[in-house]
Amino acid sequence: MTVLIRTLATALIVGQTMATGALADRTATLTAECHKQLNLGQRGCDCIGKRAKEVLNDKQQAMVVAMVTKDQQASAELRATMTQEEMSGAAGFMMNAPRLCAGQ
Repeated sequence: MTVLIRTLATALIVGQTMATGALADRTATLTAECHKQLNLGQRGCDCIGKRAKEVLNDKQQAMVVAMVTKDQQASAELRATMTQEEMSGAAGFMMNAPRLCAGQ
């Protein structure tokens, strides 16, 4: 029983660490793509990464990354798991975040 509890605790810690790493990767990708695709400068692109963490859930963040990197397979897979509201939120973020972060 003690081994099972330790195994579950380790799995939770690893899962949390991986999720944190995935979030950092998504933020880094959004910031990098911002620099490539938009003329917002460092502060504007940092703003986009920060806003994504604040206003989008994990699926929405992954969808925005898939869309800006033109990863059609990931986009299709995510669409199959997202609600209409989640998809609308991700699309709205892509339309509004550049304008909201432009003055940073």
